[in-house]
Amino acid sequence: MSSYSGSRTKRNWIIAVIVVLVLAGGGVAAYLTLHKTTTLTTTALMNDGLEAQTRGNNTLAAADYLKVIARNPSNKGNLTTYAYYNLGVINTDENNTAVAIGYYNQAIQSDPKYLPALFNLAVVETSTNPSGALTEYNDILAIKPTDPNTLFNAGLLNDQLGNVAIAKEEVKEAIKLAPALKSRIPKTFPSLK
Repeated sequence: MSSYSGSRTKRNWIIAVIVVLVLAGGGVAAYLTLHKTTTLTTTALMNDGLEAQTRGNNTLAAADYLKVIARNPSNKGNLTTYAYYNLGVINTDENNTAVAIGYYNQAIQSDPKYLPALFNLAVVETSTNPSGALTEYNDILAIKPTDPNTLFNAGLLNDQLGNVAIAKEEVKEAIKLAPALKSRIPKTFPSLK
């Protein structure tokens, strides 16, 4: 065997080893990139959905939120909760009340202390299920007892349901916390004196 063919064989062997290392490294890099992309994709989809919703493209936003829910069953980063909530907001805006209620309930199921979903659910239910709405407001107040908007709305509902003494106390407390709410008191509400 000539020294030329021996060096060529050695060179081919070195090239083969380099190719294998590059391919193996590329496989690891591809795996890491895919894993990172999958993780980022859920957040990116959420951001895309929020951007589409802000632009008024609710159809695209809803599609992105549904993808977030499908890709994030473990609710990592609470993204599934936010997606359900935003689907509720979209359906509230489009007067799909029953669908909105379903999405708000799913948001609450995925995070029982997610106050925006509890609040919006109470607002949506006020006209059709005042007792249920009052329950949601009371759930919020159990978590955040000094929320002026919740106190105010709960007070108005308590008045509607005949709980006048409680209604007056809640509305007084809400106005104490946020004086601007005084201008929203309906003319039919009992005197706060």
